[in-house]
Amino acid sequence: MSARGLWPLAVAVLCGGCMVESDHRHGPGFIDADPPAPLVCDVATGSLPTVGVETGQTLTATPGDGVGIFFEYAGGGQWHVWDTCDTRLTGYACEVDVRVTVVGGGAITRVVGDALEPGDAATAPCADAARLVATTTTDVDGMWVDAPAGATLRVDALIDGARDARLLYWIGTGALHAGAAVVPLDMRPETP
Repeated sequence: MSARGLWPLAVAVLCGGCMVESDHRHGPGFIDADPPAPLVCDVATGSLPTVGVETGQTLTATPGDGVGIFFEYAGGGQWHVWDTCDTRLTGYACEVDVRVTVVGGGAITRVVGDALEPGDAATAPCADAARLVATTTTDVDGMWVDAPAGATLRVDALIDGARDARLLYWIGTGALHAGAAVVPLDMRPETP
């Protein structure tokens, strides 16, 4: 593969009138210097940077106009993870691989794909983990995950084989968060 360039892009996330901008490496042949770790069915332990996610808040974005992976917590252990791509701007699809694992153990009791096409998958490869693998263009791909109420999820997210913490979005402590400091990280519901 040849190296991808850095394509500027504005990710428009509509959330209470907020606009968020980000950059995304995009184009054919990008080589990731930080490949994903193999999926191992071990209990997620230890401490990682942790962010709070507000219960009952939803995000919206225009599919095809911006790149992002979005995290919402509905309450009672139910998480919604979904993504968008900037295909209208770049002409390229985004290959998304998102893994969530219950920190400290606890079972994922249900994983349901959301608007997936043939070739996309939302699975539970381990008792305490869920994984979304999708090719996204001008649509939204996602999954609903049921974990123990109030449980913290360890998130590892890749777009086009690369971790880019700037492309994660969630609402916490009353504000839209556009980007994290690092990936992987832990997401904890602010209320169960």
